[in-house]
Amino acid sequence: MRVSKLLKILLGLCIALTFNGVIWAAPQTTPPTTGSPSAEELTPATQVSPPQVSAPTQPQQGRRVVRTIFSYRNVLGLTDAQVDKMRKILLDFQKFLIAKRADLQVAEIELREMINNGEDLGKIRKKLEEIERLRVEIRYTDIETARKIENVLTKDQLKRWREIQRANALISQ
Repeated sequence: MRVSKLLKILLGLCIALTFNGVIWAAPQTTPPTTGSPSAEELTPATQVSPPQVSAPTQPQQGRRVVRTIFSYRNVLGLTDAQVDKMRKILLDFQKFLIAKRADLQVAEIELREMINNGEDLGKIRKKLEEIERLRVEIRYTDIETARKIENVLTKDQLKRWREIQRANALISQ
């Protein structure tokens, strides 16, 4: 996957977290009633696929419908155990992401303060390096999470999932 595509995905994830506090990715018209997101509603950035033209659910009130691996549960033949395992992986990722985004925001504020106070350039450089380490850690963990999700699938399911992703990528171009 190209770096620019990953950056766009990461930016979208950051925006979603900023405005919603969590990643809501399922094409639902009502929020869950249990108080916690269902597996269908969570997905790491690398698992989000663009909507399919033939998708049964249409966007509500101009909202874009985002398809995830859970949108294809029946097509892929996912078991309840697989869904539960993926849900745990995604919830762990969500917790990690919220914490790291908070660390990143604090570091950005500290950097602005250092710049405004005319801090030593060496200290500013170290703060910039800290910020970039956080960004790399977030991106790497996103990729690692996608791999963990893929490892839950059987070989046939993974093959079919990649076919779906390729088809969706062609549609979005």
